[in-house]
Amino acid sequence: KGKKNQKGFYSYEGKKPGKEVDESIYELLGLSPSAKLSEKEVAERCVLMMLNEAARCLDEGVIRSARDGDIGAIFGIGF
Repeated sequence: KGKKNQKGFYSYEGKKPGKEVDESIYELLGLSPSAKLSEKEVAERCVLMMLNEAARCLDEGVIRSARDGDIGAIFGIGF
């Protein structure tokens, strides 16, 4: 499916083929699109993803301590 057969989650008609969501997919999946997230919610989700990944790294022994993760975040993000 998808781009090759022009079927799937995206609409392949119009000015931007494959860039816009095919609205009929919501009915098929029994979902309704929700309102857009606020900037605060987006930022919070990004931070939570980084925290989860840092916890996994610590658990798997990729980093030795939480401090190593803090230093990596400071140099990586640029705080």
